[in-house]
Amino acid sequence: MTRGTLFYYESDDKVWSSCEYNGDMYHGTKRNPKGIGAEVIELMQNLNSLDDFKKVLKIINKKHYQYEEGNKCWLIDSKAIEKRVKSTIKWIDDIRPELKGDKSLDPRAWDKTPTFKDVRTWKFWGVPNLSDYSYIYNNSGNDLIMITRENDEELIIPDKTLGILNYGCKEEEIIPMRVKFNACCIATYKGELELPNNIDTTNKKEVLDYILSHLNDVPCEELEYIGDTDEPVTEDDIYYIGE
Repeated sequence: MTRGTLFYYESDDKVWSSCEYNGDMYHGTKRNPKGIGAEVIELMQNLNSLDDFKKVLKIINKKHYQYEEGNKCWLIDSKAIEKRVKSTIKWIDDIRPELKGDKSLDPRAWDKTPTFKDVRTWKFWGVPNLSDYSYIYNNSGNDLIMITRENDEELIIPDKTLGILNYGCKEEEIIPMRVKFNACCIATYKGELELPNNIDTTNKKEVLDYILSHLNDVPCEELEYIGDTDEPVTEDDIYYIGE
C-alpha cells in the first residue's frame, strides 16, 4: 500500500500537512502507469490559498479514503516541531534510555536543527512519518529549497509549483502549472499551455500575452476546433481563461 501526504507551504512557519493517505498514492510511472497521485497532481494546480488546499483534501478523501480526519490539515510551525522534538526526547529518557545518543532516533545527537525544509530531520518531528510520496505545493512567493535524504541533494520548488519527494528523495521532475484557454475566431479552439514560473497567474493580461505569443507551441493535433479560418487568433478572440 503506497502512502502519501500533501503539504501546502506558505513560509517556514506556515506549512500545512494533510493526514497520511494509505493506498495507491504514487503518481504514475512507466512501471506503474496508474495511481491516485496523478489525480493529486491535477488537483494541486494553481492553489492560491489554504482554502484551495483544503478543497483538494476533501475531494481526495471523499473519493478514495473516507478517513475521519481525511479532510483536515495541521499546521507545521516552529512551535509544533519544538513540541514534537521535546516529546521524542522525553520518550527516550523515560521509556527507551538505551536510545539516548542514537543518531537515527535522538534529536540531541543530530547536528542540524529539525525543520520542514530539511527532510533528513523529519524523522524527529514528523506527523505523519515520511511517506512514500510527499506532494509539496509552494505558495510562498519565493523558491522553496528542500534538503532531501539522498546525499543532501537539494530539491528546488519554484513559487506556484508542485514538487514531489519519493521516500524523501528527489523526484525526476517538478510539475509546472498549466493554463487552459478557449480562443474563438470563425471556429472555437480549446488548448492548453504550460506556464513558466515567472508568469503571474492572477494577471489575466499577462497570461493572455503569453498565450498569444506561444500559440504556435500548441501542436495542431492537440487543439479541439469546429470549422476553419484563415484569420490569426488575436487577444479579442480569447474569451475564457480557466484553471
